[in-house]
Amino acid sequence: MVAIACLRCPSDECRTKMQPIPLPISTLQHKPLNPEAWPNDTDWLYVACPDCKQVSAYLRFDLWNFQDVLQRPHADKDWIRISFRCEAEGCGIPIQFHVLAEPTVTQTTETELREKLSSGHWKGVSQCGHPIAIRQDQRVIFERVRGRMQGYSLADPLWRKI
Repeated sequence: MVAIACLRCPSDECRTKMQPIPLPISTLQHKPLNPEAWPNDTDWLYVACPDCKQVSAYLRFDLWNFQDVLQRPHADKDWIRISFRCEAEGCGIPIQFHVLAEPTVTQTTETELREKLSSGHWKGVSQCGHPIAIRQDQRVIFERVRGRMQGYSLADPLWRKI
């Protein structure tokens, strides 16, 4: 048995809300060695449900037991962190959330993700309360999450790039 850190979609409309959404294995630390790693009981982690596309905010995870690491749901997927600024008039608040995607991110993948952002594919919580969407020409950063999740922080130096 292997204990894996997982989230669960809180949406009542989600048909898989009782299924675990596994996080990267090294996220398991309760007291992170790196203060930017999540969970740190301060920064919210925004995650899109792979099934219903609802973006929800989390401060903690639950542990789920699996027979094998490869038997966990979405074992063939990687996490991508999507970051951009809200384009609602007068807002400009940084928006950031994580989605599961194919392990190989290409220019085509980024184009598909941009189209989904433009069409309102993801719904739910944004840090400012506005819809999760972009303009076609808007600057967006797509980052593959390697081994740890990072919670949302306005102090992140990433926001100077956007």
